[in-house]
Amino acid sequence: MNPSSPPPDFPSSEPLPPSWAVPRAVPRPGLRWRGWRGAMAGLAASAAMVGLAGWIAMGDIARIDDANAWVRHTREVLAVTAATGTAVDRAETAQRGYLLVGDPAYLHAGANADRAAIGALADLRRRTTDNAAQQHRLDTLERVVPRRLAGLAHTVALARAGARDSAVAIVRTHAGLADADTIRALLDRFAAEEQRLLLARMTVHDASTRAARTHTVLALALALATAAWAVVLLGRLVRRQVARRESMRAALLTSAASETRYRALFTALPRPAWVYDVETLRFLAVNPAATAQYGWSEEEFLARRITDVRPPEDAERVTASARGAGSSVITAGQWRHRWRDGQVRDVLVTTHALDYAGRAARLAVVDDITERLASERALRGRDARFRAAMAGMRDAFLLLRAVRIGGEVHDFEVLELNASGARLLGAPRAAGGARTLLGLYPDAGSSGFLAIGRRVLADGRPFEDERRTSAGRTPAEWVRLQAFPLEGEEDTLVVIVRDITARKRAEVRLREEAHRDPLTGLLNRRGLEEGVRRRLQEAAVSGQPDVVLYLDLDDFKGINDAFGHGEGDEALRTVASVLRRTMRAGDAIARLGGDEFAIYAPAGPDAVAWRDVNLLTQRIHEALDAENARGEANGRGYALRSTVGGTTVRAGDTLAAALARADNALYAAKPGGGTRRAG
Repeated sequence: MNPSSPPPDFPSSEPLPPSWAVPRAVPRPGLRWRGWRGAMAGLAASAAMVGLAGWIAMGDIARIDDANAWVRHTREVLAVTAATGTAVDRAETAQRGYLLVGDPAYLHAGANADRAAIGALADLRRRTTDNAAQQHRLDTLERVVPRRLAGLAHTVALARAGARDSAVAIVRTHAGLADADTIRALLDRFAAEEQRLLLARMTVHDASTRAARTHTVLALALALATAAWAVVLLGRLVRRQVARRESMRAALLTSAASETRYRALFTALPRPAWVYDVETLRFLAVNPAATAQYGWSEEEFLARRITDVRPPEDAERVTASARGAGSSVITAGQWRHRWRDGQVRDVLVTTHALDYAGRAARLAVVDDITERLASERALRGRDARFRAAMAGMRDAFLLLRAVRIGGEVHDFEVLELNASGARLLGAPRAAGGARTLLGLYPDAGSSGFLAIGRRVLADGRPFEDERRTSAGRTPAEWVRLQAFPLEGEEDTLVVIVRDITARKRAEVRLREEAHRDPLTGLLNRRGLEEGVRRRLQEAAVSGQPDVVLYLDLDDFKGINDAFGHGEGDEALRTVASVLRRTMRAGDAIARLGGDEFAIYAPAGPDAVAWRDVNLLTQRIHEALDAENARGEANGRGYALRSTVGGTTVRAGDTLAAALARADNALYAAKPGGGTRRAG
């Protein structure tokens, strides 16, 4: 190299760009490797989190499928239970029909009903083998149902033999009535047990669903956190690379005045470097880092051309590029280099024009970027998979960055918003320009969304809640909201919103079904107990004379026998309607089963008539009389009569105790057909 003048690769009028760098103090390679190792560990951890999420999801799906199977099984048992009762009822209807009109069609209907009842019992036996209590009830049903059916068949046989009067006489003795009541009672208890199991299994199903959602969100959060960690580490490595290159550039500028210093710097470069002839492309000088990394000795390098360290297919392009550089001060490009052991590596080559012993030459400094490119490809693939997963999520996913004014969070910039998020927020997904939370979702302030974001940023803790949305603003009535700070990103939040409207509606429907009588729409016994529990405690302590009434229909069986169970059901619905019209809105009215009803009427300070059992009973009878008048005018062939027993709440009373006293009073009043108050 000519020391008489500054080398042309360091012109005084044109500073070197940042892409050229030779550090004065060379960092230890171990530090650099640890950085890459940390980034790769972050990527591996992120992939592991995705795999873990899949494994956990498979387990959760299996548990949900099992819970679904049990719920479906219980509903099928309920359907078969109802079919059993229906078959017995049809057999009774066929008997009455044949005895009344003698139509042989009833014989066919009765035979079908008998077969259906026996088949339904067998089906119940098969479906409830795992339930000892239900099997015990079936033991009784399998004795009583055939006996009841045999009794019905006996009267039909008498009628077919011409002894219809004898058959009717047997019916008038109410023979088999006890069996019919036993069958209905057992089927009611059978159905009640299955309803209890259904509620328990729905609870297990909901718990499994919640666990699946929680596991998925946690795994996604961990995957995002580890991916972010890897990105942060890569960013640090890039900044270190830039810093090293800046340091190298300063070192070269400082050493340009001295040939000795220049050669020392060239030799000390930690990266491979060489000087090659622009015309012949032969190596003129190589540093120790090049010989150590590429595997050839200095003598072997000097006997080669720069095309010899490239794959054969790149030789022509390398020649054109090297000669085309001409007098350009600096060139930089990405290439593939071949080492002595045959491996091909991706490198970044920066060249600088210089005069070497009077010959046009270029100095080349090589950075091995193979691992960096692999990491970048892996990150791009991970980012693509993440975005694909985010786009396919049914949950809304938002990435938000705080917009501060005077240090206070005024709004949030929406960095990421998937399609589900746009739908749930009722916001356009592809809005032009910068997007803010208030711009996309104006209700964010009034709904508390903005306040939640401020709180999560302030205390750094995740937030999770279920809440009702503003009516009409979004397609979801209920959402589950999760928000947590993004690790490593200042003022940045991850928000996940799930539409849980269907689940909330199902919960309301299940609670309603568990507390309501499906025939009349009144409360059932459980609904009555839960509805009046607090009021009963207050009345027992304060001594308020709350009234409990127990009511059943007189000769309800006669209505069923004469007009069929369909008309009997209509009679029960009519009585329920009369009781609703007669009692106050705050009174609790329930159907306890069969033709039995109960009423809990809280006492009021000015409502004397509502604290007297006899007056309340009189109101009910008057209302039934009015209904009977309307029914007679409309051609209804029977009247609705009731017997009522009543009591007032005592200190320390339970609902069961009060109902028992009212029931005793009812039965005591039965012979007279009126009302009696328990003492």
